[in-house]
Amino acid sequence: MRFARVEDWLDWQARLNPKGIDLGLARVARVWRALGAPRPAPHIVLVAGTNGKGSCVRLLEGLFGAAGYRVGSYTSPHLWRYHERIRVAGRPIDDEALLAAFDRVDCARGEVPLTYFEFGTLAALDHFARAGLDLAVLEVGMGGRLDATNIVDPDVAVVTSIGLDHTEFLGPDREHVAAEKLGIARPGRPLVYGERDAPDNLETLAAAAGARLLRQGRDFELTPEPACWWWRAPGAAAPIALPAADVHPDSAAAALAAAECLRPLCPWPPEARAAALRDFSLPGRCQRVLGAPELWFDVAHNAEAVAHLAARLAAEPRPCEWVFGLLADKPLDAILDRLQGFGGRWWPCTADSPRARPAARLADALVRRGLVVGGIAEAPEAAFRAARAAAAPEARIVVFGSFHVVAPVWTAHESAAASGV
Repeated sequence: MRFARVEDWLDWQARLNPKGIDLGLARVARVWRALGAPRPAPHIVLVAGTNGKGSCVRLLEGLFGAAGYRVGSYTSPHLWRYHERIRVAGRPIDDEALLAAFDRVDCARGEVPLTYFEFGTLAALDHFARAGLDLAVLEVGMGGRLDATNIVDPDVAVVTSIGLDHTEFLGPDREHVAAEKLGIARPGRPLVYGERDAPDNLETLAAAAGARLLRQGRDFELTPEPACWWWRAPGAAAPIALPAADVHPDSAAAALAAAECLRPLCPWPPEARAAALRDFSLPGRCQRVLGAPELWFDVAHNAEAVAHLAARLAAEPRPCEWVFGLLADKPLDAILDRLQGFGGRWWPCTADSPRARPAARLADALVRRGLVVGGIAEAPEAAFRAARAAAAPEARIVVFGSFHVVAPVWTAHESAAASGV
């Protein structure tokens, strides 16, 4: 084995392919075949989308787990530990199994320069194939057509939403992005689209792929109401209890529609649907921590996700302190547009990533918009401590902009809470 520690494997994988992001299926498919082309489970759901992918995966994992199936889920990125990406029966992979999977991929790849994401995807597929799964739910990393996860053929393809993110790779408008994301569709198989608002070429792309397109608002619908949600599909209408944690209704609708498509292959009772929403939890997504001040954590890093955060915050107005960091390739102006009317003080920081936009540049952009900057910090934890010291008890501290901001701040918050600080 090349390394004995997961951290050493990950450091090496990050340098193995100098491009970092190297879209295309040829290299990853070659190594997959060398591994024996492992199919991760008898049945597969592949989930793409600009936002809502993680929620959709977690809901499907919960629904089929509640129905008694052994489910594997693959997601990215992780919030705290890499192991979160590869889950079986609701549990992250352990060190021993992850090390073994990395070693098998390394032995199979020869001299193929896999990217960090490709290496992890192959490790997940290999591990799942050995885990005795009934169902695998795989989250696309970027786009879909050329994403490493697309080497396997799904029984159901899901596109949760289409917005503008990674435009340098996926194209300048929703129609170009749609062409990439709908690349996961398969002839004769269901393709679930979760948003009511679709790009103009959605139907054309689905027809060209030969997929059976199911659209929210036409073929299924999930309608939020104050006391419950209503699920409607052909021949079915049912109230569903409100989810235990924040989840966008469109993401939930896509998950439930995909579950209906799988029902002939993996039958499940109605109570499994209720259990999935009742027990739903996905840290770092509009995660609210009650207190004085109240805390909100959200990894939202594009305009659509921040718009959802803004709507949730506007429903219960409070003075805000904003702890904010962003990667350099994310749309700063579009994000700030969604929050322009909130006011409050901003505490820009440099996200804990080599790809981060410097805190000073964020501060300049905030000042140009007439927003109040309370202080500038290099580390997200330092920005959070400053915001907390300045916040009134009735205020709300919103930590957002990146996984690389939420994770270190959450860890600092938990550590301070444990020590009574």
